[in-house]
Amino acid sequence: MEIAELVFGGISAITSLVQLYKDARNRGQSIGPAEVDHAVEEARDTKAVQENATAIQQCIPEPILRVMLDNIEAAQTRLVQALKDPANTNADKNMEVEVACSNVCGELARIKRLNRERLPTPALESLWLSHGCS
Repeated sequence: MEIAELVFGGISAITSLVQLYKDARNRGQSIGPAEVDHAVEEARDTKAVQENATAIQQCIPEPILRVMLDNIEAAQTRLVQALKDPANTNADKNMEVEVACSNVCGELARIKRLNRERLPTPALESLWLSHGCS
């Protein structure tokens, strides 16, 4: 997989995890480790990953993509661990969701800055809005 695919796939995975957690929390339910793993796999395995990765790769140099990938992977790992840990309270999980969203917004902002203040695809614009980035 190309670095840009891993970057977009990671952002998509974090987005899916956040939505999964919020939906379960709103229903008064919890999510299990298998659901967390499934959400990550499903988010990374889409045609949208390839399409958006191409657009990202066209506007972001590879050294910066590598930094972005490190940041996204760290955020995803931290969120996955928090959601899977049964010892974590909802307050703990809420905090980790906020940290993950902040990381996603930071990387989307980086893409925007490096692409003449525009996100290169509608899907990235949608992610910007869904995470409340500004």
